[in-house]
Amino acid sequence: MEVVKPVGFPARYVVAGVASVLAVAVFWLIYTWPVAVQYMPNFKIEYSKGIGKVLQLEVVNETGHPVVFCATLYGWLPNGTLMNIGWRCGKGVINLDKRPLDEYVKHYVKIPGDVGVVVFLTYINGTRGDKPALARYVTSFAVDPRETPRRDVVRATIKLKSRGAPQRQDATAKYSLQWPPSQIDEGCIVINGWYMCYYWKLDYIYDVVYNTQIPIAAIRVLNDYYMFYTLFVRAYLQVSGRNYIYFRGSAAISYMGVSIGYSANIYTITLREQKVYLNLQSRLEDPSRPVVLAVGFYGDYALARYKEVERSLRCPFGCETGYTADVYLVRPIFQSDGTIKQFADADYSPGDEYGLSRFFITANGHWNYLTARDDYFLYLDSIDVENSANGVDIFSVGIPWPFKTPIPDVLLTVGIGQIQQMEAFAVAQAILREDYRRTNDVVGRYYTPNAEFRVGYYDTRIASLLVDVYTVPQR
Repeated sequence: MEVVKPVGFPARYVVAGVASVLAVAVFWLIYTWPVAVQYMPNFKIEYSKGIGKVLQLEVVNETGHPVVFCATLYGWLPNGTLMNIGWRCGKGVINLDKRPLDEYVKHYVKIPGDVGVVVFLTYINGTRGDKPALARYVTSFAVDPRETPRRDVVRATIKLKSRGAPQRQDATAKYSLQWPPSQIDEGCIVINGWYMCYYWKLDYIYDVVYNTQIPIAAIRVLNDYYMFYTLFVRAYLQVSGRNYIYFRGSAAISYMGVSIGYSANIYTITLREQKVYLNLQSRLEDPSRPVVLAVGFYGDYALARYKEVERSLRCPFGCETGYTADVYLVRPIFQSDGTIKQFADADYSPGDEYGLSRFFITANGHWNYLTARDDYFLYLDSIDVENSANGVDIFSVGIPWPFKTPIPDVLLTVGIGQIQQMEAFAVAQAILREDYRRTNDVVGRYYTPNAEFRVGYYDTRIASLLVDVYTVPQR
């Protein structure tokens, strides 16, 4: 390539100018090179030095190419409200003011591990005629609340996976309540002469509960309780090495009542500090009446629905697009020593709509189930049930929504999980009394929603370890 010098411009100044530009480029490269990189199943976080406080969000497709998108980011504050962290449209990468993120993570500096940031995405996924075809997705990334304020630049990279065929979904819920934020702006997309602005408006709050019991493993026995000698449940969560444990929510995006995808990539808390966070078990001998026996953690959960609105030349005052997003979130409560507040409890009203039995009512009435059978000793663990549901081969336990109000998308689930199998697990076990071991087998029915969730880069089913146990005559 030929470089043309201006007439009368000395060559030494050209060389000096090039050298100074190179020096600035080298300085910028060194100054912004990531000092810490954190990888998770569906995102990457980079912390670096820079000029100014910047939150960068990069969105790419499966091949790594940049995507044209609008994104809205918010965080779930300890008091239950949702804090707007920022929104903008762009291609590939957008730059946001980092100060709202710094303010958000201040609330979580005392928790171990990382805290999640929920991301609403509207992005271009091909064309329909001469108009861009838009797709919607809800996902998240998690940041270290101690590292984030110390760094000038936080860069989150999210990779989008292509979607499969849409599935049918019930979308007949009623809409009435309000809960901040009442509106989540997405921004505007301008392409090929089309100018479209979007926002999500809060449509309905199904439920918000704080400091409540959330079961990881539970057994329920109804009519056959007198035949069982022992009921046993256990949960164990440990982080060691470079591993982590995640607490995640899920979201369902629908268009005019037809599901266009489910996501379980909504992280609220991820634990990376090495310790045993939860270790408990409960055993019940000779149950005297119907019961739910459970172990788990105290936490908060929330379930809300948003509806998307478009503002454009054809809808200057806003038109509903027909898209809805149901978002279900959960997080644990931590004690002063950094462990999770845990419980082991028995609910002796297993058929009502209160306490631990509520989780079983949702699962039994609206989820699919699988069964396991043995002659007198039934043993199920979290790895077994996830494998049998054709899920990803990791520790993962799904938890249905314990409804108090009319049921929305009953396929939604929240869960906890870990990549390494041997450091976290949950167990449910039932043993028949001696008098019935020669005549009856024990059956365990465990539940899974009839939908494939996107977890990381995989589409998988998420099984629960909520187990209904009963007996049947031996073959």
